Amino acid sequence: MSTADVVNLAKRREEVEENYIQHIRNAGLEVEGLAIYHATIIAQGMSGFSLLNEEQKLAKIEEIKDRILEQAWWP
Repeated sequence: MSTADVVNLAKRREEVEENYIQHIRNAGLEVEGLAIYHATIIAQGMSGFSLLNEEQKLAKIEEIKDRILEQAWWP
């Protein structure tokens, strides 16, 4: 195998690794987006939610989202 072949293989390996990392990041964003969506629905169904101000509503949604992600996480 020539030096050029080794360099090309190394570059290709880097591209594949970067692609893989990007897919993982995208999947993480999709999971977080779904958690926010479901947390919003859950929060809106809670009694008293409509009485909260916007900051309190966002905090409640964030809290529920975090609980969803904790329960959904797998090692």
